[in-house]
Amino acid sequence: MSWLTAPTTHYPVTIDPVIGNLTGTGDTFVKENDTVTHEPEHSVGYTGANRMRALLRWDNDPAFMGTTITAATLKLWNHVSFTCDAKPVYAYPITSAMSVTNATWATQPTVDTSATYSSSATFSHGYEPGCSNDYGTLDVKKIVAGWASGALTNYGIEPARVGD
Repeated sequence: MSWLTAPTTHYPVTIDPVIGNLTGTGDTFVKENDTVTHEPEHSVGYTGANRMRALLRWDNDPAFMGTTITAATLKLWNHVSFTCDAKPVYAYPITSAMSVTNATWATQPTVDTSATYSSSATFSHGYEPGCSNDYGTLDVKKIVAGWASGALTNYGIEPARVGD
């Protein structure tokens, strides 16, 4: 690290570490008019009769607490769709405790749907043969920055369809 002692280096020097993937601590989904817990799947959307929402949880990594978050993405593997027409999906921060092992539509946690933390993306994959399986990616920087700053308690993220 000779560059630190080089005469052209201006202080203070800020080193921006990259923090890798957070470790998931639980996931499930809840389905309207259903009393069954569905882990470890992440179904999101509408079946034509019932709405479905994923519930995803991670532990906070102490390395990112109190830091400035410059990017955070959530990649969702989309392998079953009923159409190739892209549909919007939101990422909402979960705002209350949840039990992954016995979450149902009736007991699902609350979420913050405000623009302060939510984000959205539009995608559709997995309707064979027209559109192959692929990832849909959501920008969750605002949520993770809220966790890192302490403005939000990390109860997880709920991907859900727009208008759900």
